[in-house]
Amino acid sequence: MTIETISATAFVGYPIRRSLNALIVDLDVGALLIENNVAVYEGGNSSARPKIIKQKRHGNWPKMQAVDRWLMSAKKGQVVCHRNGDLYDCRRENMEVVEKNLYMRTMVRQKSQRGALEYQRWPR
Repeated sequence: MTIETISATAFVGYPIRRSLNALIVDLDVGALLIENNVAVYEGGNSSARPKIIKQKRHGNWPKMQAVDRWLMSAKKGQVVCHRNGDLYDCRRENMEVVEKNLYMRTMVRQKSQRGALEYQRWPR
């Protein structure tokens, strides 16, 4: 586990299981994750967001929750926006909880060369 300092803001690179990536969190959040021995997993096919096991089910797949939603205590109908667009940067000053309808109205959709829609990052 490495602790680095960038621009007077300390962060912990918390490891993600079965991945070469690390989760960037505040020191207090990193201490909370280490204290509770939380395992963070990469998001599957449905989402790129890192996830934690929230509850184990009997005989079924465990119930997972996105780390950013868990940290920010987002309710149903709310979206967690990462200001710099990096889903692995889960520092509290980088995240913001907004209502889903406001988020969808303010997102700007742009058509790419392949015809797919690309979304502009959430404004700072």
